[in-house]
Amino acid sequence: MFSVRVCLMVALLLGAPGSVGAQSLQDPTRPPAGERAGGAPAAVPAPAGDWVLSYTLVSGERAVAIINGERVRPGHRVAGARVERILPGEVQLRHDGRLITLRLTPSVKTSPNNK
Repeated sequence: MFSVRVCLMVALLLGAPGSVGAQSLQDPTRPPAGERAGGAPAAVPAPAGDWVLSYTLVSGERAVAIINGERVRPGHRVAGARVERILPGEVQLRHDGRLITLRLTPSVKTSPNNK
């Protein structure tokens, strides 16, 4: 009787991820929403002045950020602003002649020596 219960529980657990867990998992290799094939960012509607920085990557000559779910590089436009610079953890935008700095974690300062 014990082995039948164990087998039944194992069968239920093995079948559950396909029906429950897989719906909430996302493919980590899939481009962010709003990105077109070939790496060109698509227009994502967002009110001007409303920017959300989600990610920055700076490696050698490469600098990429995710703002409002859109992958951008210096020179790209997002929600009415032009991307000026991408730095580790922050992006500088130019909007209506003003320089605006977006930070991933405004209250946390990091340095290479922090562990």
